[in-house]
Amino acid sequence: MRDMGYDWVDLSDIFVPMSTLTEADIARIGRLVSDAGLQIAGASVIGLTPASRADDPAAFTANISRALDNAAALGISLVSIGLHGTPPGGIASGARPPWLIQGEAPDHSDAALQAAAEVVAEVADAAASRGQSIHLEMAESSVLDTGASAVGVRALSGRSNVGINPDLANMVRAPWPMQESWKTTLQTVAPHVEYWHVKNCHRIELESGRAASTHAGLAEGAIDYRLGTGILADAGFDGFIVVEHYGGDALWFAETARTHLEAILRGRAERDARTLSTPSK
Repeated sequence: MRDMGYDWVDLSDIFVPMSTLTEADIARIGRLVSDAGLQIAGASVIGLTPASRADDPAAFTANISRALDNAAALGISLVSIGLHGTPPGGIASGARPPWLIQGEAPDHSDAALQAAAEVVAEVADAAASRGQSIHLEMAESSVLDTGASAVGVRALSGRSNVGINPDLANMVRAPWPMQESWKTTLQTVAPHVEYWHVKNCHRIELESGRAASTHAGLAEGAIDYRLGTGILADAGFDGFIVVEHYGGDALWFAETARTHLEAILRGRAERDARTLSTPSK
């Protein structure tokens, strides 16, 4: 990551399972990150589903406590949480990825929103006691799949240390009809975003009403990140942008994505500077 021009890294459950790290793991990760000249921006902890909390509340609480303690030991104060699961063994295991499973859009009933809010409240309270904030990762296989539902769950949780992580490609890749456009999603959640996962994909609408998707470079797919960064900047966003990608040469995608985003942000800054320096008439 350092060779690709990055200064910060996000530790995701896909390759760093935060709740199962040992003291030796934590020491080794901290040393490797430091030796590479990087800093840790945050951690992504997923699989915190309302079902898992209802099935075994004690195990859920213990899992959260371990994950947050380990994040704190690594100096992490920003924790992105996902109310969705991952394939057994993670994406790299060869299991069928969730965006290709022909299920249906999640339940958005009042009961479903309340159950999600209870999970968020518990995690937020645990995080607050450690000086951490949490950021709700939006995903197609959880109730956090529309701007309105994400904002609603955040509000129902009643916690001030909760933000929203609008991972837009998660919804664009869904095999069922999209609930709303990515632009609508981003505009709805923009005031609450401090941590942002970005990736892109191509979406192909099929005659059956379903859709197929495949990964794309950040500048190539269905989501226009030039427009997206503008939407968030106008809402006051000044947080971390975390580049993700599945498949192929992930580091090449990371480098090209960084280059694309930096060019967009540099161009915006230059335009803003010109506007400020232009005398009013």
